[in-house]
Amino acid sequence: MLNILFSISGCGPKIEPNTDWATLDIKGRVKILKENSFEAVTTDGKIEKGRSTGVYWSNDTYYIFNKIGHIVQKATFRYSGTLLYQSDYVYDSLWRNIRITSINADNSLKSVKLYKYDDKGRISQEDTYLPKYEHPTKWTFKYDKHDNKIEENRYFPDNGKLSVKVFYKYNSKGKKTEEYMYNSEGNQIARWISRYNSDGLKIEEDYFNALDSLVAHETYKYEFDEKGNWVRQYIFDNGEPTYIIDRRLTYFE
Repeated sequence: MLNILFSISGCGPKIEPNTDWATLDIKGRVKILKENSFEAVTTDGKIEKGRSTGVYWSNDTYYIFNKIGHIVQKATFRYSGTLLYQSDYVYDSLWRNIRITSINADNSLKSVKLYKYDDKGRISQEDTYLPKYEHPTKWTFKYDKHDNKIEENRYFPDNGKLSVKVFYKYNSKGKKTEEYMYNSEGNQIARWISRYNSDGLKIEEDYFNALDSLVAHETYKYEFDEKGNWVRQYIFDNGEPTYIIDRRLTYFE
């Protein structure tokens, strides 16, 4: 079986809490982050990468950061390697993200996201404009006293009515441990339970459907670079390897 490290102590300079480096749990001053996902195949007891594929709804991504840890551009790719769309990020004078414009590979507009903030600098509203709708899809957010996001409300773009409501719970280290998703009538759509190791890396997640039946029990193992960032994640479903996610990180000098 492939030798997989389970955790590593943090190292490198302290990352400011409001940067995208911190949001993505990145250690050190990363300039570029590439993520690619693959099917996991087992050959002679060794877990290896199979064909390129998506992990649920995710796509291969390419992030570019500025020198203070904020994403300035993100490219999203099909698993064949061709570009799907590119997103450009705009910030205010306090380095709060106020706009993300996404352009499809054919240069048509995909979406525009606009953000509003409360008096504590937390995102209070997100408006997503799509070409086919006159009005945006709106998200509103609520937080606890520790600035953890505990509630999201999504509203339909055509009539402004509530579409989806999501609740979150956290552990003492601010890691999300529970997520509950409901429709506008208050019926459960899905829920997730997550567990972490002592370094804050997610090592288990249970997914329950609308009937609250356990659909998937996932576990995660990692390999790391010399900075302490994971560069390969192995995803297992009920003990069977299903996916591998590779990350390639380029650091500022």
